[in-house]
Amino acid sequence: MKKNAQILPVTKKVKIRYVLITALSILVIFIFIPQAVFALEDLSYTPASDGSPTLRLQLDDFLEKNFNSDSSRFVMSSTDLNGDNLLEYILKRKNCGQYTNICTYLIIAEKKEGLTLLSKISAHNLMVGDGKSYGIKNLLAFKNPSNAYDFDIYMWSPHEKMYILKPDKKRD
Repeated sequence: MKKNAQILPVTKKVKIRYVLITALSILVIFIFIPQAVFALEDLSYTPASDGSPTLRLQLDDFLEKNFNSDSSRFVMSSTDLNGDNLLEYILKRKNCGQYTNICTYLIIAEKKEGLTLLSKISAHNLMVGDGKSYGIKNLLAFKNPSNAYDFDIYMWSPHEKMYILKPDKKRD
């Protein structure tokens, strides 16, 4: 009987040691192995025609010239992509997503001479990433509604003066 009593404390020590080693191993994995972390800016859309009268006139002129449309057919999100405290606009059609999973997003900026197109991107969803190219935030174009890790990265190209698909598709 004494023999069994001595075996039990040794078993407890082994279990405690095993739990501690397992916990420390997990902790080391999370601390020392780099993990990809993305901060995403979810875009909030409002009717493009609800903007200021000046912006609405600029949008209507731009959309008529480039897409034979007007602001009443679009929803808009505004965000500062380059940190200059001036807003850039991301537009998509109001009925986007009703008939197809892919929407066309127009990325537009204000210039002295009016609005200019920075890019036209087709995606299921578009978000602003935390990575930057040439000081301008990257855009993440999600193509697959059932896979949150299936996205393309669009980066600013100073040579093209627009957003382009990141060549190596490497995550930031």
